[in-house]
Amino acid sequence: MHKKSTTTRGKKGITLRDVVAHIQAMKGEVLLKIGGLEKRMGGLEKRMDGLEKRMDGLSGDMKSMETRLTERIDALEEDLTATMQDTVRIRAHVGIPVPME
Repeated sequence: MHKKSTTTRGKKGITLRDVVAHIQAMKGEVLLKIGGLEKRMGGLEKRMDGLEKRMDGLSGDMKSMETRLTERIDALEEDLTATMQDTVRIRAHVGIPVPME
């Protein structure tokens, strides 16, 4: 059996005017979507700028914290060295044998 086509022979088919109207409608939809995407991109760019500024600030904070921790560790080392020297002097003064390293 032969299938019938979807358009019947006496009816008017798709015209160039129909195609142009369809293309113009599609163009309008695409332009709307592009506009929406551009807005989203602008918002994302602003957020990225804000995050970059925060990261720069955190980087500075980390460097500052590193400096403070290094200073504290150095001070603790000095305290430990002084305490060990005092302990050796006290032991030697009271007659307790001093271990040699």
